[in-house]
Parts: sequence; C-alpha cells; structure tokens
Amino acid sequence: MSCQVLLITLSDVSDRLKISSSLELEDFRPYIILAQELYLSKILCKDFYDEIISEYQNDDFSTENQTLYDEYIKKALVYRAYACYLAEANIHVKNSGLRTFVEDDSADKDSKSIYSMVRAYEQRADSYENFLKEYLEDNASTFPTYYANCNSCKTENSALKITSIGYDKYKKRCDKCYSVRCRCL
Repeated sequence: MSCQVLLITLSDVSDRLKISSSLELEDFRPYIILAQELYLSKILCKDFYDEIISEYQNDDFSTENQTLYDEYIKKALVYRAYACYLAEANIHVKNSGLRTFVEDDSADKDSKSIYSMVRAYEQRADSYENFLKEYLEDNASTFPTYYANCNSCKTENSALKITSIGYDKYKKRCDKCYSVRCRCL
C-alpha cells in the first residue's frame, strides 16, 4: 500500500511539540513518510501496517485499532518524524550544492547542539515505539493480524535485535523473537 497516506498531520505535531507556525506540511511530509516507511512499518509488519493505513484512509478504525492509533502510533510517529526533520531542517539542496538558510535576526546552531537535540528526540521516539511494541505484545489476542504476521516475519537469522538501553535488562529475552513476553512456544 502506498505510503502517501500520512498517518499524522502538522496539527498532531504542534499538539505535542513547539514548532514554527511557518512550517508547511509539504516541508514536513517527507519526514512523516520516512517515519512511516522505515520505522512504523517495521514495528507493525506488512499486513498489519497495511490494515492500519487502510482503516485510517477510510476513516473506519476498529475500536482496538483506534485506541492503538490514538495512544501509541500517533505519538511514536510525531517524535520519529520530528527527529528526522531536525537532522535536516535548515539544509536545502540547490544546484550549487547544500545550502543553509539563515534569517536576518537569527543564527545557526552549532552542529554539537543540533546533534544533541536530534538525539534527544530520537530517544523520545524510541520510548514511544517501545510503548507501542509493549502494548502490542501485551494485547496480542486483540490484534490477530499483527500477531500472525509479525511472528512469521521475524526469523532466527535476523541480524537486527531491537533493544533499548537499560530497559528490562535483567529479564530474559526469547532467543527466537527477542521478546520478554515470548509467545513462540
């Protein structure tokens, strides 16, 4: 399914973050798409991701999916899209190369400050994504498309283990699915 359906709006972003009123959706759109395609689709896996997109597009969420969207997906997307945006917000690609826009009454932040700010929003996005994953695992029977699809798309040969620093570090994780609350057996 095409990712041209945006699951969040600038209004959703401004409800949670301080953003400039001059920020246009067209400037922010690529970062919403990036957050959906690279992050959310990996968390939800293909079939369940397509189900969420379809229900959102048709304004026909099931009660469970509406709760999931309102309480978890939207928050994760807002912070992930914003973190992606911050990394490139003031850089413009022109025929002559990369350019930085500077207004008359402002100055560029140094790269260390920008990196720190981007990292802070990435960590917030990671937290909201972990809340989303936890909720899905805790309510697996409520989301059969997710449970059936994600168990089949995670393989033992996967080189990527999604973890978070300091979170559940004393609990054992399943060697097959890396979940604390394993349902593989």
